[in-house]
Amino acid sequence: MHLEKLMIACQRPVPAWASMLALFLGLLATTVLISAGSTGQATYIHVIIAMIIAALGLAAAATTISVLYPPALGSNAQRPKQDAPTGAELRQGSAKLHSELTNVVALIRDRISKDQRYAASLSAAQQRLEDLPTPEQVRVIVDLLIEENHRIQADSVAMAKKLEVSKLQIEGLQARLERASQAGLQDPLTSASNRREFDQRLKSAIQTAKGQRTPLSIILADLDSFKNINDNFGHQVGDEVLKHFASLMKKGVRDCDTIARIGGEEFAIILPFCNSHEAQQLANQLRNRLSVKSLVVRRTSQDIGIITASFGVTQLIDGEGTEDLIQRADDALYEAKRSGRNRVVLY
Repeated sequence: MHLEKLMIACQRPVPAWASMLALFLGLLATTVLISAGSTGQATYIHVIIAMIIAALGLAAAATTISVLYPPALGSNAQRPKQDAPTGAELRQGSAKLHSELTNVVALIRDRISKDQRYAASLSAAQQRLEDLPTPEQVRVIVDLLIEENHRIQADSVAMAKKLEVSKLQIEGLQARLERASQAGLQDPLTSASNRREFDQRLKSAIQTAKGQRTPLSIILADLDSFKNINDNFGHQVGDEVLKHFASLMKKGVRDCDTIARIGGEEFAIILPFCNSHEAQQLANQLRNRLSVKSLVVRRTSQDIGIITASFGVTQLIDGEGTEDLIQRADDALYEAKRSGRNRVVLY
């Protein structure tokens, strides 16, 4: 409950309770002056005491602001590059992030508890000040308030340092989790999207196309006779061919398009705002670029020969879902394979 109140207060330019604290101490200072004036004992000592109490209020407010609104750390800080974490590291990172957030909540709750005790001390001091007849007794209370304020300031500085350390750790954990998330949506060999991301993006693209009534097309592409490449030249050469094909497709599409590896040697391209004829033209361009020259193994200077691919193209139609769209593109790809390979078929 206290945490919720604190978060609401933090949405204002200055925390509400800090403003109230400063106002309370200002009123307390005014009370001292009026009380002294009514007894005919108002001197420069009372003015000084009033100024000290008012300064304590401003210091408390400023300290609170510095704790609750620490300076933002530079977003351009260089961090060492690290490999994407494994599944076990991802779970460990998630647990650490939860632990750090729990620590932050505990720090805030501890701060609230201390501030409540501080407010209680100020309330007690006010009651005692109203009953003190002499400046000497007032000075004792002011000394106690100054000591209490120094303690609060020290606690605030310590808390700010702890929060800064937690912030850095949370940022690091978030970065690792983000890299892990990206790795989970990416094919590690070709750096294209994997089947999981393809499914997510195609579903989103279909919703957008239906909502905005814009065209959406997809291309399915499959390398021809890829098994022969693996058998004759080895899987390492086969991997290089896959990366070459993926790189060629990436250079031929727009930023809004999605290239995904959805099978061993099968790729898919999502083309939002693109009709079937434009998609067919793109597929033919990719087919020609792939088959225009013979590939050579750099390491051994061994000639692989001409690499070709077959393409199936289709466009989303009204009332169609994801499975129907993919099935029609797959039927088109099958027809391209059946009719001789190295060709584009539009359904």
